[in-house]
Amino acid sequence: MNKKIIISLVALVLFGLTSNAQVFIGGGIGLDFLGGKETITQGGNSSSTDDPTNFSFSFEPKVGYFINDDFAIGLQFGIGMLTSKEKQVNGNITTTIKENTFLWGVKPFVLYKMVGNDKLGLFLEGAVPLLGAVPKRIEDDGTTTTTTKGLKTFSIGVGISPVLVYNITDKLSLEASSDFLRLGFESTIIKNVPANSGDMEYKHVQNHFGFGINDLGNAIKLGLVLKF
Repeated sequence: MNKKIIISLVALVLFGLTSNAQVFIGGGIGLDFLGGKETITQGGNSSSTDDPTNFSFSFEPKVGYFINDDFAIGLQFGIGMLTSKEKQVNGNITTTIKENTFLWGVKPFVLYKMVGNDKLGLFLEGAVPLLGAVPKRIEDDGTTTTTTKGLKTFSIGVGISPVLVYNITDKLSLEASSDFLRLGFESTIIKNVPANSGDMEYKHVQNHFGFGINDLGNAIKLGLVLKF
């Protein structure tokens, strides 16, 4: 079912790209790292403890075309990785715990220009994002290594959000998008994949509808768009 949806969305955009409309590409890339060390010194003696480390990476290219100056349609892909690492000490045994989560996404979208001129325009983006997450946990105590697959997540949603576009040149634009003003619906399926026949199978479906205003400072995303 999911594969058929994705293939249909790709075919729709590729069909549109065969027209005489103006094609554009864009997207974003992100890296984030968090870690540290705690050191305590007393009486000339010191001890250090490493903080848990967290790393994230995302790559989100997109392609689309402008049917006219006010309306565009396109498709955005996304892949990412979230990793964390920490050490737990129990007596003489130190266990290293790693958690890795692979993320993927496909988002068909439409853009409609609400107001603006040749240089600056405010658009509304309507999108249908399909998102997935595949987690894995690895524990190593120096003697035994255990790998556990986490619960897989798949979600599909419908949302509307504002996008501000500044045309640097006729071919290059700076795009600022934000979910500070959000309106949308999302359905999420969380389930496990039984390793053996007869193992317990778990499935949880969540539905969410929301409208509101978020923290603007934590919601802005910047990207470049190149037109052909």
